[in-house]
Amino acid sequence: MKYCLSYSKEWRTDDVPRTVIDRLERRGYSVVCMTGVGQTCIWTLHRPFSTQEQQLVADEERRRKNNQGQECPPGTTNHIAEPPAPM
Repeated sequence: MKYCLSYSKEWRTDDVPRTVIDRLERRGYSVVCMTGVGQTCIWTLHRPFSTQEQQLVADEERRRKNNQGQECPPGTTNHIAEPPAPM
C-alpha cells in the first residue's frame, strides 16, 4: 500500500475491478462514486463505523471538548493521530 501526497491510500492489483469491489462489499464497503482520469479508474468507497469505532470517536470528541484550551501532558496530543508520512 502506498500513501499519496494527500494521505490517500493507493492500492494496485491485477484482479478485475468487479472481483475487488465484491471482496470489499463483503467487508462492509459500498461504492459511493466512480470516475476516470486518463487511463485510470478511481472508485470512492465508504464503510460505516462499527459500534466499537463509533465509541472510540465519541470518546475522542468528548476528550477533545473537555481539553479545549488546555495543554496536553507531555507525550500526548489533543487531536486524532495523523496518517503516516508519505513514502
